[in-house]
Amino acid sequence: MLNHSAQRPDSERQSDADRRARAVLTRCLERARQENIVAVARIEIPGGDVHVRNLCFDDTGQTDDFLWRSPGDGIAFRARGTAMSLRCTSLEEFAAQAKRVQRIANSLTADDSATGIPLFVSALKFDPRRSASSGEWADLPGAFLRIPAYLDVVAARGQAVRRFAHIIVNPSDSSSRLYDLYVGHKASLREDLRAAQASQQDATPGTPAATQLDPGDPAAEWVKRCEDLRAAIAAGSLSKVVVARSRALRPKAAHRFSAGETVRALQSGCPDAIVFHAILPGVDGAHRHFVGASPETLVATRDGSVITHALAGTIRRHRSDGDESVAADALRASAKDRHEHQLVVDAIAEDLRPHCVNVTPADEPRVLSTPSLFHLSTRIEGQTRAGVHIISLVSALHPTPALGGAPRDAAMQWLSDHEDLDRGYYGAPIGFFDENGDGRFCVAIRSALIRDDAAVLYGGAGFVAGSDTAAEWRESGSKMQTVLSALREVPCEG
Repeated sequence: MLNHSAQRPDSERQSDADRRARAVLTRCLERARQENIVAVARIEIPGGDVHVRNLCFDDTGQTDDFLWRSPGDGIAFRARGTAMSLRCTSLEEFAAQAKRVQRIANSLTADDSATGIPLFVSALKFDPRRSASSGEWADLPGAFLRIPAYLDVVAARGQAVRRFAHIIVNPSDSSSRLYDLYVGHKASLREDLRAAQASQQDATPGTPAATQLDPGDPAAEWVKRCEDLRAAIAAGSLSKVVVARSRALRPKAAHRFSAGETVRALQSGCPDAIVFHAILPGVDGAHRHFVGASPETLVATRDGSVITHALAGTIRRHRSDGDESVAADALRASAKDRHEHQLVVDAIAEDLRPHCVNVTPADEPRVLSTPSLFHLSTRIEGQTRAGVHIISLVSALHPTPALGGAPRDAAMQWLSDHEDLDRGYYGAPIGFFDENGDGRFCVAIRSALIRDDAAVLYGGAGFVAGSDTAAEWRESGSKMQTVLSALREVPCEG
């Protein structure tokens, strides 16, 4: 695991690092040739003065860059570039990658001190089968699994950052070519560090783009959708469906949105949330930034243990102590919210049992607080059966009734027939795992897709028997407030 090395002169540390790199590459090449496989080498590269506060991307980040911070397990990292990438067009295809990625992971060659850290980063669309050639999510894969070229990882219990490079090793490679790649990676990371430091010195602090969405009256399309849904629930074909909507915003004149400044604001404003930032290719050459601060872990695994959280049932927070206590108590006592929540708990437990043993939900939900909302949350624990990979668990759980509905297949079909919104990666799994198949995926809620000239915010609400159309409209807007409060804009250059 990650440990700090003693402080020594840079030249001595560099020389040791070069020797270790050459040894790792030699072992990896020998293995690739002996087993006739494509293997992965992970090499630590002394990175100079890199600090945890510098992990955010500035607005010149590159396609495939990926940022993650999950305070619950103390994991924070920044992944840059691509060493290897797999794409999928369906949930079934994603699930089928479990054995393949484990074979790749088994090929990893690294020093003992460089193991147990993220190897793959990954995300799925809410409906991976939905392909779009236009709109916000155009030309993006249904799912991706990617080994980053570079990885900056926050050291355990510390603020310093360790830097790693991943090099793909083929049986036909030569030792000299691989070492030249390592030298090139070192130079690239040094330049990356200089550029990041210069960018931060020259950066213009972002200013809030807005502070509050006017909820207004429900749109006519929302009302019709909810009334159609109410009839379907009354007919008995559905128990719950999560209806979602989006809201597009534009920056003020002579300004642009700053995804980097927005993520910094999310990290400071949502200290208990999983904050993520994935830079996606743009159809017109401009990057798209998918950012969020999710309160919901879909699944986390470590040494055979599994943890997930059922998150459903919501009420707005009020800022006075008395009002907050009343709101939390009202959520606990709400029959509608407790019913909606139990649907999620039961479904998650049922979906885990084919892959896990000793699946145990907590006896009672607790009230989870976020900056603008209270949620009912139930922790569910278990142990994986032999050979079960986190990809298999993600595939089994997605989408939970917290984002899709119940029964799952009927709810997804209803959404396909009635919801025009392309959710893209909103409401879907995003996360990482290491060479052992351990990792964490969250549900990508409280999220937005940001470009320089536009930001699209997403929010949803669970509709069950007894739901109120206007109340669910307001709830979906309240969920957009997390990103809205953090959304930052800066003056356009020139």
